Amino acid sequence: MIPHAEQTGLDIQGDLTIVGWFHMQANDQYMSLASKYEWGVNERAYRLGIMSDNKLEFIISPDGTYPKDAILIGHTALQLETWYHVAAVFDTANQTMVLYLNGELETSLDVPFNSIYNSSSPFVLGANQKNETIVQSFVGLLDEWQVYNQALDQTAIRNLIDMP
Repeated sequence: MIPHAEQTGLDIQGDLTIVGWFHMQANDQYMSLASKYEWGVNERAYRLGIMSDNKLEFIISPDGTYPKDAILIGHTALQLETWYHVAAVFDTANQTMVLYLNGELETSLDVPFNSIYNSSSPFVLGANQKNETIVQSFVGLLDEWQVYNQALDQTAIRNLIDMP
């Protein structure tokens, strides 16, 4: 967890890309991969996670509250004990959210807003926060996670996968 006061560059309100590798070892509940999303006190910004049915979920909030969140759900049922590369992209110019799995388009969603709420919540990798308590911890391995303040395209995402 990176407390809000110690963050540099994670208070992204415009274009956003979250990328990384994960290896899920168990899943019987929602698990967060990366979040700046304090859902107990309406300090929601963005969150990438895996639902209990093993599908990816990417959430963006334009105002910090739940009813306004845009929720993008993947189609692929992820398998345990398998390495996956995920990229979650918010493109403000096109007002779209996009999920890529292993460099391939998983799904996308048009959204009616072009900014992310400026949340005071901490950035958390491998978990989420509710009422200042760590919850929804990821069970598995995480590697090479990066957050960009730009909307990477599919070519750029594939190049990240192929980096030595």
